[in-house]
Amino acid sequence: MNFTEFLYMADSFLWGGPLALLILASGIYFTIKLNFLQVRKLKEALLSLLRKNDKGEGEISPFASLCTSLSATIGTGNIIGVAASISLGGPGALLWMLAAAFFGMATKYAEGFLAVKYRITENGETKGGPFYYIELGMGKAFKPLSYFFAFSGLCASLLGMGTLVQSNAIADAVGSFLKDNNNPDFIKFGNVSFSSVTVACAILAAVLSGIALVGGIKRISRIAELTVPFMALLYISLCIIVIAGNAEKIIPSIYLVIKSAFSPEAVLGAASGITLREALRQGLSGGVFSNEAGLGTSPIADASAKTDSPESQGLLSMVSVFIDTFVICTLTSLAVLVTGSYKEGGMTGAEIAEKTFETGFFKGGDVASLLFTLCVVLFAFSTIIGWSCYGEACLSYITKSDKRGIRAYRFLYTLAVFLGPFISVPTVWTLAKVMNAAMAIPNLIALLFLSKRIKS
Repeated sequence: MNFTEFLYMADSFLWGGPLALLILASGIYFTIKLNFLQVRKLKEALLSLLRKNDKGEGEISPFASLCTSLSATIGTGNIIGVAASISLGGPGALLWMLAAAFFGMATKYAEGFLAVKYRITENGETKGGPFYYIELGMGKAFKPLSYFFAFSGLCASLLGMGTLVQSNAIADAVGSFLKDNNNPDFIKFGNVSFSSVTVACAILAAVLSGIALVGGIKRISRIAELTVPFMALLYISLCIIVIAGNAEKIIPSIYLVIKSAFSPEAVLGAASGITLREALRQGLSGGVFSNEAGLGTSPIADASAKTDSPESQGLLSMVSVFIDTFVICTLTSLAVLVTGSYKEGGMTGAEIAEKTFETGFFKGGDVASLLFTLCVVLFAFSTIIGWSCYGEACLSYITKSDKRGIRAYRFLYTLAVFLGPFISVPTVWTLAKVMNAAMAIPNLIALLFLSKRIKS
């Protein structure tokens, strides 16, 4: 067995059931423990978006911390990943995705709460995240677990989730829009030729990422505050236009989601190969990957918020799941369902998503393709800068904020962004998912260990 085969086996085992179910079970536990907090205090959490509350220790405003967290979670997975989940798991996958998100909101609250409760101030900087609430909350005996989380997060950041996969998606989207396959303008590197669009996207993505990284979390949070609301509103508007243009199919699609969630074979036919287990797997894993509840990433951004209340930051962190899954992923799913673009076999998630907007956006191909490409580019770039914060925080914990190490990380991160468009991503994507699983395990252990200290 070679390394690639091992990765695929590990990915299939971890995300094929055990870890996704563990994350779901943790969400159910926190939902019961916190007395259905996500229902009781959802209104309060949403209204907190309108309040200016930046009193307390920290480096960025609570809203900026939310935008930074959303910049990483609202990515190409909300478009391409959701479309793939519907294709592979059937319409019923949406219901299980929403179930994962509902319980994930309680998990996110717990993460945000602990991030503020166990953060530290070092050399004038506020730091926090799973490695700190593991070390400070569970005790120094568990310090190896915090290092394991930090190392896994660093690998996931550098080797795929924040870099290679995202810049590759940018180049693919732009190249597809410009019909670059018919463009004779190629650049040769030895015996290998790359299109000029691919090279240009690689350079531009790397330069913009490098500029963002140099400023650290303060600059990244400012960029996120500007880009995240804009790109979210743009994409939401496009989805609403597509859904409204097929309004007569909304109710039948919702009925199809509910019915196929419990009996996909009866609804879609046995020949489709989609079983209840597959609908569950695609929905639950799709929900976890979309909102990252339980992975331990967003607490790194939460810890930097200017607040003296773990409860208020926990509520704000909970909002990210609501926006990410209940709003954006649901709209993506409905757009895919009402247009029927998922029914054609042999299409990738990217192709399904692109066809959804090309056929549903006033039946206008060029305008829809341009706007779809813009959304993919913005979503991918926001993930690049969001994950850069996570990886840098992980390295900072491991190296005790060694400046040379941080500079080397930023260089390697930018280099990885540049290389992304030239690399085949399936193996890298699988490696990133395995590293995500490696992050989730110590984080979930810490959340459950410290659950008695979490209050609502």
